[in-house]
Amino acid sequence: MAEADLARSIRRLQVGLGAVSVVALAAAGAAAFLWMREAPQTLELAGELRAKSAFIAGELKVRSVVLADHDGRPLGRLGVDANGASLRLNAPTGKEIVYLGRHPAGGGNLTMRTDQGEQIVLLGDFQGHGGFAEFGRDKEKIAVHLGAGESPDAFLLVRNEAGRTLGYLGKNQHGDGSLAIDRGDGTELFHVSTDEKHLAYASLRGTNGKAGIGFDVDDLGGAMRIFDRDERKVLYAGNTKGGSAHVKIFNASGGPLALIGSHQTKHGGCVATYSAEGKATTFLGPSQSRGHGLLSLFTKEGNQTLEASLDDKGRGGLVTVYDSNGKPVPGTPVWK
Repeated sequence: MAEADLARSIRRLQVGLGAVSVVALAAAGAAAFLWMREAPQTLELAGELRAKSAFIAGELKVRSVVLADHDGRPLGRLGVDANGASLRLNAPTGKEIVYLGRHPAGGGNLTMRTDQGEQIVLLGDFQGHGGFAEFGRDKEKIAVHLGAGESPDAFLLVRNEAGRTLGYLGKNQHGDGSLAIDRGDGTELFHVSTDEKHLAYASLRGTNGKAGIGFDVDDLGGAMRIFDRDERKVLYAGNTKGGSAHVKIFNASGGPLALIGSHQTKHGGCVATYSAEGKATTFLGPSQSRGHGLLSLFTKEGNQTLEASLDDKGRGGLVTVYDSNGKPVPGTPVWK
């Protein structure tokens, strides 16, 4: 009888302990639920958190992870913002120095700043037109831009500390390559490009911004032009329609002063000089008939005064002197 009472007491104790355990677990679960709901969503860990295995079954989902130094100052944050996931790193000064994430306009973005917070590097997608990189200096002034811009066409832009352009390499309005180099004050120094016919040209400009020397290539071939400080052409060297080349020197009014090149008869080279009014004063070159040497002198009004050459049959020298009206002086021609 006593043994039966003892067994019955033991069973009652086991049932009581089970009920207490259930109540305790329920209370602990409720407390944990309330803590997770009401407590701040920040978990601070002293030291380091390490994974002992490269493979972890399942996922750990968090909205943000804050990196702090030994004094608790935040130095970085891996989290989610309005643009998506991002990584932000701070300098000891508290200024953000690195941002890696999505740009508000779309596409990835990497921004680097100095300890003072001034932007010096920017990599990203330029408004959906393609990738680009920008490198800056103090006061966030862009020093170099490489990549897409307002259009998908890539270009290289270099600026000085004042923000003025020093160089540009990209595509011109005709779809061809273009290179421009400027002085520090913003005036153009050198430019290579093409015109609407896709013909190449290059120009050098003076400190006043006006053209000094120009090079171009047309249907006849290459040519060079030299200008004075007022951008008036003073010299031209290039090809002629006849298939040869010549050099022309011009006065301030644009009229000819001298010419060196191929004679229109194709018998050889010639030299011609002109007065300030553009009238011929001297001609040295081949004769039109047989190509013999010919020297002709003219007044400043353009009237011929002397002609020295060979006769048409090549028998000897012939000198003809003309009066002011362009008529031969009696007694000439004279045989030499």
